[in-house]
Amino acid sequence: MLPIYILAGGKSSRFGSDKARAELNGEPLLKRIVRVLQSRGERFAAVADSLDKYADLGVRTIADSRPGLGPMGGLLSALNDLSSPGWLLLCSCDMVALDCTWIDQLADAQTPTVQCVAFKGERIEPLFALYHSSLVERVERSIKANELSPSRLIASVPNVLLPLPKNWPELAHVNTRDELAKATHTPNCSK
Repeated sequence: MLPIYILAGGKSSRFGSDKARAELNGEPLLKRIVRVLQSRGERFAAVADSLDKYADLGVRTIADSRPGLGPMGGLLSALNDLSSPGWLLLCSCDMVALDCTWIDQLADAQTPTVQCVAFKGERIEPLFALYHSSLVERVERSIKANELSPSRLIASVPNVLLPLPKNWPELAHVNTRDELAKATHTPNCSK
């Protein structure tokens, strides 16, 4: 069981409205992530632009301590929110395909000598990955240097990169309403 932090602080500019509240099969994406990953999460929190933004959805929400920095700012907020040293799963609120066994695969690859465990297909998948609390200072340095790519962060620290799971779909994240409509009709999206 891991603490799971869901990044929901983006502007959703290509989507046109708050993606965390967008519905897939009648359920807000944020609530869907919590429901699907419930068996692997010891607690859940959304990282958003304001405190308690998703309280009405029943999801604890922390305010991004460094808004406007994208996923790196959200990662820093999540790492700083941990109640004790250890691992967390960072997940994007726009993930439409989820499978609890993906968390198991990541968790099985943890070792005491790594700070990140992620999947890698054509590129690293930083928005469904494990991060260790020991990364806090490294993330702060990256932000100070305006290095805001989570993929570059992962590549620059001790890591384990796993091949994408066999059931990882072509459309794992949605950025537009058209992509969400396609995901609604995609049979390999776990419910």
